[in-house]
Amino acid sequence: TPPTPPAPPAPPAPPAASEPEGDDALARVTLRIPESLKAKAEEAAAEAGQSLNTWLVGAVRAATRENAVNVDVDLSAIPHIVNEAMSSLDPFRGTNRGRSDRRMTGWL
Repeated sequence: TPPTPPAPPAPPAPPAASEPEGDDALARVTLRIPESLKAKAEEAAAEAGQSLNTWLVGAVRAATRENAVNVDVDLSAIPHIVNEAMSSLDPFRGTNRGRSDRRMTGWL
């Protein structure tokens, strides 16, 4: 008789959650996003040393936690005159700090 083939390896355990949850069950979700956004999310996950899934879980946790505050400020909407007046108060004015982005966004 031929030898019995080996059993397939067990699937890897899911990564441990960074904070405890009341429900240990995992849910599978399909997320359809533009390829360019996926690339940015993959880059952010890599910079954080995380898988894309772990990074996305963290982002959803941060966005849905109690008392979360979403900050999205378009600084380009501030009139030019106000920008000039405020720059006179900037202790770093005259130093090119390489900041061309005029938008701040994130979760606190």
